[in-house]
Amino acid sequence: MRQFDTLTAFLLSKSSDAARKPLVSVQGFTTQADGGDGEWEFTGVIGQTPSQSPAQLLDGLCTDASGNQYSLDLYETIKVKSLGAIGDGVADDTLPIQAAFNHQSRVSVNFLNTTTGGSVSSRAMPYVDFGKNIYSVTSPISVYTYIYMTGDQAVIMNNTGGVEPVFRMTDGDWTITAGWIGVVKDIQITGNAFQLNSRNNLGNALDQGKITFDGVTFTNADIALEYDLQSSIVQFTRCKWDKCVTHIKQYACDLVNIDQCWIHTRTNSLGDYGTFFELAGVQANITANVFVPSPQTLGSLEIAWFSNETVTNPQGQSKIGLRQFAATGNRFGGEPGSCSIINWYQGAAFVPSHGSNISLKDNLMTSVYGPDEESTSINLFELPNAISVIDNIGVIFQG
Repeated sequence: MRQFDTLTAFLLSKSSDAARKPLVSVQGFTTQADGGDGEWEFTGVIGQTPSQSPAQLLDGLCTDASGNQYSLDLYETIKVKSLGAIGDGVADDTLPIQAAFNHQSRVSVNFLNTTTGGSVSSRAMPYVDFGKNIYSVTSPISVYTYIYMTGDQAVIMNNTGGVEPVFRMTDGDWTITAGWIGVVKDIQITGNAFQLNSRNNLGNALDQGKITFDGVTFTNADIALEYDLQSSIVQFTRCKWDKCVTHIKQYACDLVNIDQCWIHTRTNSLGDYGTFFELAGVQANITANVFVPSPQTLGSLEIAWFSNETVTNPQGQSKIGLRQFAATGNRFGGEPGSCSIINWYQGAAFVPSHGSNISLKDNLMTSVYGPDEESTSINLFELPNAISVIDNIGVIFQG
């Protein structure tokens, strides 16, 4: 194995025996020990234009001065710093972060078992690793069919200058239609974070999948997460929403599990606390979470809000109501303000075949309208098929 102090030094080198010595080890990206260490492997491709900047590494590939092409070697992680990310919170790290996800997507075929319809094989998909650093992103990062990312409490700042998210699953030409998986672990995202669309260029849905957010913090977002994931499961564990308006905006999903999370809202431009869920046609299990409205006396926090938007379903019916909403062992409120646990838009209709079931058990609800008046409510403009309320404290029914 050939060794270099930095990737920059390697890119300037020439080699006539790449096939005989296919592995290259570097101790940094531009300076030794800057976190950009890694190993690169000769791909067998020759006659390429030499790489001289991170902008030319957009697929996790580089070329030495002799035109030999190398690919970043895969272990358990793909370090964004190995592809040129600075991670100081000032430099624009959009290109190297995109390079890491492009590389992950390019090699994902090696981790798929095509004999089982495209499901993930027993070999673990490599994570894009952000480490402990702070990154600035100025345009959305495209993520693909398999979303694996992790960090050691890394911070990713949304500096797109508008309503764009940091990460976006874009339409593509992928053909996998079932069994997709995503995992996001131990990172913090400031500003709008994820926009995930599960349809490809042919209009086919990416269904029967699951994405897990574990130890993720979402801060100062107008819409923290927005997704359209057909027949899929979304899991949140140990996550934190801090000063967000709309926390989850969902167009399609089969099941949402939210467990051991902490949610602190902020007001929107109208002075309302905002909405934790904006959902339709969903089964939601919410367990052992803490909801804390901003300390203001006006406005309201709606834990789950269901609109009367038209939604087409396989039976051709025009509206879909809530299927199941279970809240167990949560603490709602704690600051002055109005807290609506469940709120349907007035005039919304439920399709009888879909129905809806509400279960509230062992929840502590202490949000108040004013200093002395306790009023945590369940607003039922259109009654569900069944409701079960057991051993809760501080519940008022309205509507």
